[in-house]
Amino acid sequence: GKFIFKDFRTEEEKENQRIQEIEYNCNQAIEDVYPFKHKQINITNLLFPYTEQDKEEMIAFINNKRDICRKAIANGTKIEDVDFSDKP
Repeated sequence: GKFIFKDFRTEEEKENQRIQEIEYNCNQAIEDVYPFKHKQINITNLLFPYTEQDKEEMIAFINNKRDICRKAIANGTKIEDVDFSDKP
């Protein structure tokens, strides 16, 4: 026999989970390249060896990922269909 999976969550609960998953994956995509603890802070403060160009590239990268995230949330995109690998 086949099991029928019934999802008892409300539409609002499903939507909140979808948004949380997208935001989590967005943050992971950023942290994979710019770990917050050291790299983001070092670049933001232009600590050696980072330059203004590194800072601009990091900001563009993070903004791009957040943009993908915002659009996916607004468009109702499923988590498995969000592509965070997009280049700006």
